[in-house]
Amino acid sequence: MKKQKIISAENAADLGVFALLAIYPLIITDRYFNLTLTKYIFFTVTSAFFFALCLIIKIYGIDNHCVIKKPELSNFSLTDIFITLFTLIATISCFSSEHVIASISGGAGRRMGLIMIFSLFFAYMFISKFYRIKENDFMLFGAVSIFMSFVALLQYNGVNVFSLQDGLSDWDKYRFLSFSGNINIFSSFICIALSLSMYMFCFSEKKKNTVFWNVASFVTFIALLAAISDSAYLGLAAAMVALGIITAKEKKTFQRFMILIITLFVSAGLFSLIWKLFGDPERPGS
Repeated sequence: MKKQKIISAENAADLGVFALLAIYPLIITDRYFNLTLTKYIFFTVTSAFFFALCLIIKIYGIDNHCVIKKPELSNFSLTDIFITLFTLIATISCFSSEHVIASISGGAGRRMGLIMIFSLFFAYMFISKFYRIKENDFMLFGAVSIFMSFVALLQYNGVNVFSLQDGLSDWDKYRFLSFSGNINIFSSFICIALSLSMYMFCFSEKKKNTVFWNVASFVTFIALLAAISDSAYLGLAAAMVALGIITAKEKKTFQRFMILIITLFVSAGLFSLIWKLFGDPERPGS
């Protein structure tokens, strides 16, 4: 019987995906005061580290006697080519800028400089080349999203969870939620989590998993309402239209889609009830 190697590029990619799905959304060091920098450092270091680790394991044949072959253009997918070209163009643009240092670090804006673009490239590469999709990993992300949603709902109703809002002005308390900070960033995160939850509810093969995904859809939709962001509503509308078209191909999936719609209406009703009973009347409504 062949002994299975403990270290493999796939194992390393699994750890990298865990870090990005379970740790990155929750990581926080000094409440909201250095949140952008904290998450920026974590994401860039994590992406670069796991990309390098997966590559080293493959190149030196630690998990396989066959050393990785020289990549050929025919082996690249269309997405691989586009993201590589985008990264190259961004690099040229960066060094053509009058503000090269700021373009590299992204320090003049929202940390979306060349370092972040390379980090996105690294994350894409190690996930697409070495990671195998597992529903359990998605469920872990769903569980993190549910937890963040509960925190947001409590904050929306005036509960200062984990003292995250200490030191903020009264107005800023309305603009920061959960572990993502700014409500627009939080709503973008929740929009992705909710879209994933809805899709998985409609298409998951395991019944017990569909229960989890229905609960995740229910809770994250409440968080979406708490975020009071128009862009999130538009994102949800686009996701619902796309999901309606996809699920219409089969009776089973379309029935689940209809159940999902009912779930979201019930979720909205509960949000309204909680708001009327415990909400801060001075907070902007959804």
